[in-house]
Amino acid sequence: MARTKKYPGVYERKDTKTKTYYFIISTNDPKTNKRKQVKSKSYSNPEEAYKDLIDTKNKQMKGKYIKPTKITLKEWIEKWLSDKEIRLKKKTLESYKNRAKHIIEEIGHIELFNLTKDDVTDFYKTLKKKNKVIFNGKEKVTTNTKLSSRTVHDTHKVLKMALIQAYRDERIPRDIASKIESPKAKQANHKILKPDEVNLFLSTAKGDPTYCAIYLGIFCGLRQAETLGLTWDNVDLDNQVIYIVRTLDHEDDDCAISDGTKTNAGNRPVEIDEEIVEVLRAQKRRIKKDKELSGTLYQDMNLVCPSNIGTPMNPSNLRRSLYRIIDKAGVTRVTYHELRHSHASLSVKSGADIKSLSFRLGHSSTRVTLDIYSHLLPGMQRALLKKFRDEITDK
Repeated sequence: MARTKKYPGVYERKDTKTKTYYFIISTNDPKTNKRKQVKSKSYSNPEEAYKDLIDTKNKQMKGKYIKPTKITLKEWIEKWLSDKEIRLKKKTLESYKNRAKHIIEEIGHIELFNLTKDDVTDFYKTLKKKNKVIFNGKEKVTTNTKLSSRTVHDTHKVLKMALIQAYRDERIPRDIASKIESPKAKQANHKILKPDEVNLFLSTAKGDPTYCAIYLGIFCGLRQAETLGLTWDNVDLDNQVIYIVRTLDHEDDDCAISDGTKTNAGNRPVEIDEEIVEVLRAQKRRIKKDKELSGTLYQDMNLVCPSNIGTPMNPSNLRRSLYRIIDKAGVTRVTYHELRHSHASLSVKSGADIKSLSFRLGHSSTRVTLDIYSHLLPGMQRALLKKFRDEITDK
């Protein structure tokens, strides 16, 4: 081995085709309590090796030295996912596992302790070139379509969370997750209802059992799970406000009301007006009729938008009703979530304050709102200027 002159304590490997570098550190063997020398991982340049050497020595002095382990990234990801099972919803966990498959397939063989920023960057480059695999009912088939930027971005989020946990659990010496640049995801092009379509759509929907749920999506911008999880004890008709404190969890064919919302910001009051109050009063009358018709079959769960027997409405049934009404009205074919986007987009175009809109939608920050709707803002300044000029001209 040859010691580098510029970086004391760093050596050049002679048993590899390309130049790599390493350092040696002394530590106590926990079993024998005797001193022994441990060779570091390989580095592509001596500067990086030297930086880690100094960092390791500093941690040794502070009692924070982390001994290298042989656990692979695959093994760590699998353990991390297993630990997450008790805290994550089934669908979220399934999504994490699907993203983790890409990580395990490409770089799962690398030892966790030796994983570098370059390994991860190269992985993202590979992922962007990878074709999408689908299951046709019999076997997995590789398509001619590349993985979407959203898939790459979401895979990055899973890897980042797993690496942050590894750092917190002192499995790796450095927080490399914070040094990895996030692959950008293209913003989805959501369809929205045009202003002239909204009234046509609602007039067609009136009288349908799902009318109230649809109305709340358009005029309150609620998420589907928030609408279907809303209970009457969280509706204040006198003060014209509804409180979003829980959602409908839909796992497989089972529907259950959760104890919380998607995020902390999701817990919020949403102000309503007299028109929405009237829709809610009409919904109360509809539920009363359903109770009378169903008799003992009715299961009163105090839901605002239940099925005709009082149980949580299945999202699939809501979707079918929504599409049926859309086709009958002949308006833009949107999903329930795009009713929420319609509410937000039309609010922005009408000059709504972004901060107030962000709070109304239950976004974690105004940055989330701006990321989604900033493309609607150009030209808004002129509209605000006109409002200001009209205000002072009238005085």
